[in-house]
Amino acid sequence: MGQTVPAYLLTADTCSTFAPTQFIPPLTTITQSKNGKGMDFSYVDLSGQDVSGVDFTGANFTEANLTGTIFEGAILTQAVFVGANLDQTSFDGATLDQANFSGSNTVLTTVQWGQPKSAQTINFSGCDGRGTKLVGTSGNLIPCNSANFTNNANFSGATLSYLMLDAADLTGAIAARANFTGSSLQQVKAHGSNFCGAILNQANLSNSQFGAKALLFVLTTNLSNYITELNQSDGKAVPQDIINAFNRNGIDVLNSIVTVLVSGQSWLITTGTIAYNLLLSADSSQLLVYRYGGAVAASFAGASLNSSTSSGANFSSVDLSNSLWHNAIANHTDLESTNLAGSFFLEADFTQAIVAGTIFSSAVLIQTRFRGVQLTNPGFTNAQLQGADFTDATLINGNLYQAAISLPFGVPLFVMDSSYTSDLNNGDLAAITPFTSQGYPLGKQASLSPLSGWLIDNSMDTTPSIKTFFIDVNLNVYDFLNPTKPLFFLSTKYKPFLNNPNPNDLLINWFKSNNCSLSAQAVIAPITAWNISNSPDAPVPQPVIYERIAIVSEADGCLHVYGTTLLWLKNFPTYPSDIAFGSTLAIQTAINSQTICPNGQPNSEFDPGFYTWEQMMTCPHPVTPSYLDAANHDP
Repeated sequence: MGQTVPAYLLTADTCSTFAPTQFIPPLTTITQSKNGKGMDFSYVDLSGQDVSGVDFTGANFTEANLTGTIFEGAILTQAVFVGANLDQTSFDGATLDQANFSGSNTVLTTVQWGQPKSAQTINFSGCDGRGTKLVGTSGNLIPCNSANFTNNANFSGATLSYLMLDAADLTGAIAARANFTGSSLQQVKAHGSNFCGAILNQANLSNSQFGAKALLFVLTTNLSNYITELNQSDGKAVPQDIINAFNRNGIDVLNSIVTVLVSGQSWLITTGTIAYNLLLSADSSQLLVYRYGGAVAASFAGASLNSSTSSGANFSSVDLSNSLWHNAIANHTDLESTNLAGSFFLEADFTQAIVAGTIFSSAVLIQTRFRGVQLTNPGFTNAQLQGADFTDATLINGNLYQAAISLPFGVPLFVMDSSYTSDLNNGDLAAITPFTSQGYPLGKQASLSPLSGWLIDNSMDTTPSIKTFFIDVNLNVYDFLNPTKPLFFLSTKYKPFLNNPNPNDLLINWFKSNNCSLSAQAVIAPITAWNISNSPDAPVPQPVIYERIAIVSEADGCLHVYGTTLLWLKNFPTYPSDIAFGSTLAIQTAINSQTICPNGQPNSEFDPGFYTWEQMMTCPHPVTPSYLDAANHDP
C-alpha cells in the first residue's frame, strides 16, 4: 500500500512478441514541474515543443524527433541524443555536461546551439558535426573541457570558435576547414586528426599532443637530479634513477643508451628498435616521456594559426605545410621532423623550440625569433629569413641554399660592374641589364634616385638594434633598410664627427638620447648609392618583390645590389604589401661549418680572402657574378 506502481504500454510486433514501455507523464506536467530526470523519450516526437528550463538529467532522447524543440536553459547533464533528429533544435543557455551526441547517425549540422551554459565532457564520438556552429564569445568561452571527438567524428567546415576545449580528446577527429578562432585547446590529445585548412587564429594549443610521438608518462619530482644525470650520460648507459622511473611505469630500459639531443632540454633513450624521448616541459615543471612512433601524426596542411599560442605543444612529424603563423607564439614547441614548407611566419616566436629535421623550405620567416634554439639538420632552402633572430641559437648541419638573408645593407642580390655608374647617374634604368639577367627584373613603374650622405655600419652592435644608419645631406637619420621616415635629426654641431672613421662619445650619446644604440666600433663612411623604388608588377621568379632596391658603390670598386624593405609577397594575398624587415640577427655565429649557405657552399668555405661573407649569403643566379672565380669555385 502507498507504493506507486509503474504503468506499462504493451506493444506487439506479432502475436507472440511484445515489449513493455514505461509511460511518461504528460508534457505539460513535465514543463510545469521542470522535472524530466531520467525519463525515456526515445523515439518520441517532441518536435516544436518548448521545454525550456526543464531538468532532463540522465534523460534518454535516442532517435527522438526533436525538430525545432527548444531546450533553452534546460539541464541536460548525461542526457542521450544518439540518432535523434536535431534539425533546428535549440540549446541556448542549456547545461550539456556529459551529454551524449555520439554515433554516425547523430547529425548536428543544423542544430541551433546558441550559447550553452556548459558542455563539459560532452560526447561527440563518431558523430556527424559537419558545418555545425557552436560559438561562444571572446570574453566568455563556453566550457567544453574534456569533450570527446574520437572515432572519426566529422566536424569538417564546422564553427567551434571561443570554446574551452582543454583536455579534449580529438584523436582521429576530422576538422578540415573548421573554425576554432579564439578557442582554448590546451592539453588536448589529437593524434591522427585532420585540421587541414582549419582556422585556429588566436587559439591556444599549449601542451597539446598532435605528433607521432606518444606521451607515455610524466615525471614531476627529482627533476634536477634527472636532468643532471641525463646530461652526464651522453653515449652511456641509462642512469639507475631513470631506469627505476621507467620501471615504475612498466617499461624496461636496462641496457639502453642515452643521447643528449639538447642539453638540459631533450634526451633520447634507445633500447633495441624502440626509442624514447624525454623532454623538459615549457614551464620546466615536468619531464615528459614520449615513445617515438607510438602515435599517428595529425595534419594541419594549409591551416591558419595567426596570433595563436602553442607553447610546449607536440607537433613532431606533423604536416603543417603552407600554414599561417603571423605573430604566433610557439616557444618550447616540439617541431622535430615537422613539415613547415611554404608556411608564413611573420613575427612568430620559436624561442627554445625543438627544431630537429624540421622542414622550412620556401617558408616566409620574416622577423621570426629563434632565440636560444638548437636547430639540428633544419631545411631552410628558398626560405625568406629577412630579419629573423638567431641570437644565442645554434644551427647544426642546416641547409640555407637559396635562402634570403638580410645583411646590414639588405639582402645581397648580385654585384654589377662599376661601368653602370654613368647610367645610374643619368637615371637610365633600361640600360642596367643585369637586373633582368640576374633574375630580378624591375616593374614598369620603377624609378631611380641618388642617395647622398653617410652610412654607419652598426652591425657589430650586440644589442637588438638598427644595423645600418643612413644620414642624408640634410642630416636626417634613417634606418637604411627602411628609409621612409627619419628616425631623428642630427644637430649640425655633430656633422664634423661624420668625417671620423668611428663614432665618438658625443655622437654615441646623441644617438642614445634618440633611443638608438650606436656601437663605438661602428664604421662611418660617405656613401655613393642609388635607390630604386620598384613597382609590384615586377615579373620576378622569386616569391617576394623588393619594394626598394639599394645600389651601393663599395670599396672593391663594384656596385653591390641589395633588396631592402619593404616587401611584396606574391604567394600570400592576405599580406600584399609593405612587409618591413631588419637585418637577420646572429646568423653568422649560429651556423656551424657544415651548414650549406645561400650560395650553395658549406660554411667551411667562408674565407674573407676567398669567399666574403656577402658572397656566402648571396643566392646563385643564371649569370655568375664576375667577382667569382667560376673556373675553380662554381657555386
